[in-house]
Amino acid sequence: MMNTEMPFYKESVRQIQVYLYDISRVDRDIPRVNPDGIYGSTTVESVTAFQKKHGLTPDGRVNYETFRKLSTEHEKADMILSAPKNISPFDQVLKDGVTKVGDKSELITIVKIMLKALGVSYPYGEELNDDNVFDLDTERAVREFQFIHGIPTDGVINKETWNRLALAYEKHRVPL
Repeated sequence: MMNTEMPFYKESVRQIQVYLYDISRVDRDIPRVNPDGIYGSTTVESVTAFQKKHGLTPDGRVNYETFRKLSTEHEKADMILSAPKNISPFDQVLKDGVTKVGDKSELITIVKIMLKALGVSYPYGEELNDDNVFDLDTERAVREFQFIHGIPTDGVINKETWNRLALAYEKHRVPL
């Protein structure tokens, strides 16, 4: 029997609860749980609902498979809940809303630079102009990027697409 008074146990439970709490903020099918480090009935209920939703054995216990799925779903929820990421050296963030075909801004120039840079690692295909216009070629490249990264392929730069693009760019860019 595990000693539930050990600090590492409470911290592990708290981490699971934080994951469930964040997931419940974007998925109303998952009951909200208070991250208190106590694996009580509310946590069991939330874990069970999560397991049912994701095709796992709904036993209310967090095994390796359940924890991996919690971790993956928490990462997705975190992308939705987090503020848009800043990128260096541009220091420009996507403000509320989206950028789409027909828009003109410096942000679009930055998006095109990022997509072109990622074109070395990903098959975006189109050569993008070096202007600040969100044209059909830009939309096509954005859709390809979204498809590859498993996000909705609507061809617009919204917060989720921006965050994925910023992270991909930071991972793959060549430092100056």
